Amino acid sequence: MEQLSPFARRLKEARLAADISQRRLGMMVGLRPQQSSPRMNRYELGHHVPPDYGLIKRLGDVLNVPPAYFFCDDDVMAEIIKQVGKMK
Repeated sequence: MEQLSPFARRLKEARLAADISQRRLGMMVGLRPQQSSPRMNRYELGHHVPPDYGLIKRLGDVLNVPPAYFFCDDDVMAEIIKQVGKMK
């Protein structure tokens, strides 16, 4: 079984924690409505390479997590990054 990338896993975790649908998240970061849900779904399944930094930054802003959170493969470190990001 193929393991999800840290980006795919963290994106889904942050989105679910924020209680935002894939479609809504996509639209909130500037994607067209018709491509929002499919593109977010592909990111979360690991079927699409992570987006460019600009989109990652917008995702982080909407989901209230620093961009580094999306790439952390250690759960404890990811939580630390998230908490430090909230200190700003």
